[in-house]
Amino acid sequence: KEFLKKGVKNILITLGSKGVYFSNGTESHFVDAHKLKDDVKDTTGAGDAFNGAFSAALAKSLKIVDALEFSNKVAGISTTKEGAANSMPSINEVENY
Repeated sequence: KEFLKKGVKNILITLGSKGVYFSNGTESHFVDAHKLKDDVKDTTGAGDAFNGAFSAALAKSLKIVDALEFSNKVAGISTTKEGAANSMPSINEVENY
């Protein structure tokens, strides 16, 4: 709330295995982390995966809550593989996971 009072328009806080929180003063959402079918192998790049997926989702005009859910799924899937760039899932992987 303090950030919003200072003029920040959108707040997005990733919470790792706990999920993500978003607020813009008008709407607030907490989205749980995606339940994974596979074990976590490496969290390197998960934040980058989330940010890229969130940006792509907004560019496709998804609603905020849908963008958060999609981004959590992408980030979660990325943790099931080793490395950073190599762990980024394709859209087909995301749709079929």
